[in-house]
Amino acid sequence: MSGCSSEVCSRVSTLLDLMNSCGFIQLSCIKNTCGNTLDLVFSNFNVIAFATSIPPLVKPDMYHPPFLVSIIIDIICQRISPRHPQFVFSRGNYSGLYKFQNDVDWSPVIKSDDIDSAVHLFSNVVLSGIESFVPKSLPKTRKYPSWFSYELKRCMRQKLKYHRKYRKWGSSLWYERFKEARNTAQKLHRRDLSIYEQSCEASLYKNPKRFWKYVKDHTNQRSDAIQLLYNGELLTKPEAVANMFAEHFQSFYEHSANCSSSSYDCCDACIDGNIVSPLQVSNDDVLEAIRMLNSNFGSGLDSIPSFILKGCCEILSPVLVELFNLSLLTGRFPESWKSSIVVPIYKRSPVTDVKNYRPISLLPTVSNIFEKCVWKKLYFSSNPNYQILSMVLCVADRLK
Repeated sequence: MSGCSSEVCSRVSTLLDLMNSCGFIQLSCIKNTCGNTLDLVFSNFNVIAFATSIPPLVKPDMYHPPFLVSIIIDIICQRISPRHPQFVFSRGNYSGLYKFQNDVDWSPVIKSDDIDSAVHLFSNVVLSGIESFVPKSLPKTRKYPSWFSYELKRCMRQKLKYHRKYRKWGSSLWYERFKEARNTAQKLHRRDLSIYEQSCEASLYKNPKRFWKYVKDHTNQRSDAIQLLYNGELLTKPEAVANMFAEHFQSFYEHSANCSSSSYDCCDACIDGNIVSPLQVSNDDVLEAIRMLNSNFGSGLDSIPSFILKGCCEILSPVLVELFNLSLLTGRFPESWKSSIVVPIYKRSPVTDVKNYRPISLLPTVSNIFEKCVWKKLYFSSNPNYQILSMVLCVADRLK
């Protein structure tokens, strides 16, 4: 910059400092007829500047030739799932459902010799009762947050109406009404938000989910879509992300062909010789396991909510006893109970690394009851010198 004034040098130095601090790079290589590049393109991400072959609308300047700039931006769109009718359990007729379950002839389920057929019949009867006595509706998208009061919603609608009329007619009357409604809406918004925040703070110990919902709604990362990095490539499609999680979670489990034969000796030492053979569960065992279910947990692939089984436990427990004992007697676990919903739970940053997620399995509700019953029998039949986890792992190795 020799020969330039001090003012020009100062401006150039300021520009260079700004480029360095923002990470800008000059990407244009288009030269004019004199061989100079006068029009520059600065960017901090990858763009491509190239000469255009499109016929110009006006005569181009030979010192400033036209060019095109291609910008590559990864736009991650939120996937909108198709809406399907869902059960509205808050409007269910549960007295009618209880009577329906009580009047059902369960003999085909009890007398069946095939465990898969019996489980299929049982699930169909329970689901048909839910279909008959619990209504369905399409999920609605909230236009306003749940903490908006009716007064605030009405004021927001009035403000929008007045603004539309002002845009259409340009009258100062509608603008004054719009301004008044806007000021009122701002006051009501501050009032309702303060009430909502105070209620979230007051219910922090009793209902922590409400607090974390508030935190999630007020943070930048509000999308439920998970994105993973694999070999430098960002996976955004749900199918690719699901396959990546499946491959990662499967790597934690050892195939049965690789199991050591020493596990059989461990199993013999863990299991007490007085274990009941064959293993059987009683009606009291099933009732106790049903009452241990958490009514707030979602259902698995069987689509049977736990609170339905808890409400009809006196009716359904004898049928479940027959199903569980048939499975134990024949040594076959129902195929429909082997499938579960695996949900990846984020542990720590970075969020794009598959290793920073742990799996949570949502078992079918009836399968969960069966697991609790068998666990209780194995626990009281195990050798006190071994932990229950070691004993169960040894039994699982033998069953493979």
